[in-house]
Amino acid sequence: MKSGQKRRSPSPIPDGIWLDDTYYPMRPSGFAFDSAMHIAFNIRALTKEHPGCRWFHIGGEWFPNNHRQGIFDSTPVHDPFFGPGNNPFEQAFLSLAKDWHQIALEAGKDGIIPSEADLPSLGCLLLAKERRSSLGVACKSAIQNNFDLGKDSPFRMHDGLVWELCAAGFRKEPTTDAGVTFLTSTLGHSNSALRIWAMRMGWIVREWLSQTTTVPILLKNVADTLGGVEMAAGLAAAFFADSEAFFDKAETFEPPSTFVDQYSERLAQARIVSVDSLQVPFIREENTISKLIGDRYAG
Repeated sequence: MKSGQKRRSPSPIPDGIWLDDTYYPMRPSGFAFDSAMHIAFNIRALTKEHPGCRWFHIGGEWFPNNHRQGIFDSTPVHDPFFGPGNNPFEQAFLSLAKDWHQIALEAGKDGIIPSEADLPSLGCLLLAKERRSSLGVACKSAIQNNFDLGKDSPFRMHDGLVWELCAAGFRKEPTTDAGVTFLTSTLGHSNSALRIWAMRMGWIVREWLSQTTTVPILLKNVADTLGGVEMAAGLAAAFFADSEAFFDKAETFEPPSTFVDQYSERLAQARIVSVDSLQVPFIREENTISKLIGDRYAG
């Protein structure tokens, strides 16, 4: 070293690394500077080789793997999983996200995530839409972890979708988010279970959906599907100021030619039962979710 030249301070030594869902502690040698350089080199190699590697713990803070494509931009966070929240809404979000994560883990990588996971994830979605300003980086981290877990399930595009929609809540314009676009297309899915799940999510984020694109998909469901017909009509009606405006639009819709009579009969039945009745399942579920959220931050 030349006279007067200052030796650079050693880089912070990572005390551990998360690879997928396993924590590996670092054991630096007695030479701090060389150890830090060695560890940093190995971490770079490891994270490029293993995109599943999620987090480093350096100098008391968590950092995401920058070589990994995530829902969010890389942001330092203090807890990559589900620590205590900084306010009641964040506390509720993290608690519900943890519940979903545990249920999904128990299902296994090749297992179907059971329906008991639905309400916790919908609770997180409602919070992401309504209370975005109260949710911090710990919630973003939980969203990313659950998205990664959901996208590996047999219905990965749909189990991960609810978390992609949660992430959309952090966008300046969620209406243009890719997850919202995918949700819209899924409203007309040929699988009734996936179609109904999409409508349940769609009710919560209906303000993010385009009336012009969404209503024709839902009215086609009224015409030619078996499962979720009433839900499709109820969700479609939510895009109009009142029931008459909805029925006026529905009367002008041209269903597939082989389902004209069925569509007319179902629309007539919808008038009889009323839009309010068609929307009862959505409203009841949203009330249940709101109570679930309240119980979490009250506790």
